[in-house]
Amino acid sequence: MNISLEKTTREELANWSELLEQIFNCYANQVCDSNKCHIGHIKAIFTGVGKDFIKVNIYKRELPADVVYDGVNSYQRIDIIVNSIINNISSETSVKVIEKCSKAIALKNQVAITVKTIDQNKIHDHENQ
Repeated sequence: MNISLEKTTREELANWSELLEQIFNCYANQVCDSNKCHIGHIKAIFTGVGKDFIKVNIYKRELPADVVYDGVNSYQRIDIIVNSIINNISSETSVKVIEKCSKAIALKNQVAITVKTIDQNKIHDHENQ
């Protein structure tokens, strides 16, 4: 899925990283609301200007998100690509959970947010490239 976050002012990567940490910790805790679900991995990445980046990794529900960032630029908008592999849960449910977590946290932090799923068929369609 893709997540777009936008504020009215430019923010440093440290601030965006804190926001993403909150969102993904909420997501990991709520996506597996029963013991029948196991996280394979949750990975997210933002790449900005030059070498600017934010990476988020989660491998277990019980561990907090590992968020790493580097860069010097500030951003008004960041676009995150998310790869979430979780067994015993539908992709639709997964998207609903991350939307719920994202919107609740974004509202508190005055951030506009959009969550979109990625059409797997379009990713691998090389005929039109």
